[in-house]
Amino acid sequence: MTLKGLTAATRTHCPYCALQCGMAIGGTRAAATVEGSAEWPVNKGALCVKGWTSTSVLSHPDRLLAPLGALVVLRVLAAVHTGWRFSWRALPPIEASAEPATR
Repeated sequence: MTLKGLTAATRTHCPYCALQCGMAIGGTRAAATVEGSAEWPVNKGALCVKGWTSTSVLSHPDRLLAPLGALVVLRVLAAVHTGWRFSWRALPPIEASAEPATR
């Protein structure tokens, strides 16, 4: 189904407030588009400014694309605690562990 020209839209809801307005996000991460979902009873196709700009976080250079590992979290906390300046890009890439986590 297309929604006003979007051919590969993902139907979801707005992440910003308790209303959870229906929306459809299409395009690519670098050029994402958003439209309000007319079928959604809360917003009936309308979106506020936060909803209309919600796709801007998809292409932000500092957006996390994978969960942080415990070691990386500890490094970030240590850096913040001691006042070191750091960049997310300077951290090593995170790879999934072959062994399950234990408590």
